[in-house]
Amino acid sequence: MIHFLLLTIITIFSSYLLLVLYLIMGWLKSNSNTVRIQHPAAKFSIIIPFRNEKESIETCIQSLSELNYPTDFFELILVNDNSTDNSAHITAEKIKNLSNAKLFDLKKKGKKAALELGIAMANNPIIITTDADCNFQSSWLKCINQFYCETNAKMIVGPVLFNYQNIFDKIQALDFLSLTGTAISTHAHNHKILSNGANLIFEKKTFTDLNGYYLIDNVPTGDDILLMNKFNNVYPNSIKILKNIDCTVRTAPQKNLAKYLNQRIRWASKISSHQNTFSKVLGLIIFLSNSLLLILLILGVVNIKLIGFFMIPFVLKCFIDFLFLFLVARFFREKRLLWLIVITEIFNVLTIPIIAASSLIKGYSWKGRQY
Repeated sequence: MIHFLLLTIITIFSSYLLLVLYLIMGWLKSNSNTVRIQHPAAKFSIIIPFRNEKESIETCIQSLSELNYPTDFFELILVNDNSTDNSAHITAEKIKNLSNAKLFDLKKKGKKAALELGIAMANNPIIITTDADCNFQSSWLKCINQFYCETNAKMIVGPVLFNYQNIFDKIQALDFLSLTGTAISTHAHNHKILSNGANLIFEKKTFTDLNGYYLIDNVPTGDDILLMNKFNNVYPNSIKILKNIDCTVRTAPQKNLAKYLNQRIRWASKISSHQNTFSKVLGLIIFLSNSLLLILLILGVVNIKLIGFFMIPFVLKCFIDFLFLFLVARFFREKRLLWLIVITEIFNVLTIPIIAASSLIKGYSWKGRQY
């Protein structure tokens, strides 16, 4: 039994070590982009679908109204997805004095339907999708403009990070930082497995040519990753990732554990829809490493003599994760989060197995709807 346990530990954590080393190599290989003085050239339509966002929509619009980019070179299209609070009224009042902003009410329901309506109403050739709980740096569109003009990419994946205040926010922020770093690292290895609809840029014509969300509209979520897969299937060399702190979009973390678990179950539910084998392998390694640590922790609690079987691989995992996270945190100027790495690792050991199992056997709620 002990021999089998040791063999399992060595096999799984050797795989995890190789995975993180692979991510570190990808991060070091990836190119960062610096903003230079460049005149606006691209015209953007920023699509913001929203449902029951009364607490955040006003701040989001205010942030967008302060962008350092000519207003005749971008428009804001806000789509109300049948909100039951007064967020639509707040939005209408907020955009009264914005000449480049429009509000539409969705007759159907769902985020993809809201995005499709917004894209159909867009007047500009480059679409940017984002969320109503986001805020933006003033240089955001300048940065995207430069990168698009340099690459002529059909899709650009932009970085997203969490805002934070308390300890729970910071744990989520550090964990999410690893996802942003993973997206950049794997992209450098030509594995396009992660994107985020809070900062996703693509050509309207290409979206239309690919029939938009057709064939992926059976999944309520996935307007980012599943759409990227569609683009990648036809234009694998024209999807670029933007590694630039000046182009980072900030979004809100979940307020409590129940909402956090629900969010992660929703994210995990997209994995079965992925056509990318690499993403499934990566997810499996992460799941197995955390699940094994949870089993070893339970064994150590039951029999204190076995606690070493948990501590050694746990410390090893913390160390190798720190090596990767340090690089990512340093780039995004978030090194102040790194002191939480041990707490975050324990948090993941306790939650990732639950999230993975739950995504296979139960649904999730999203914006007041059950799926």
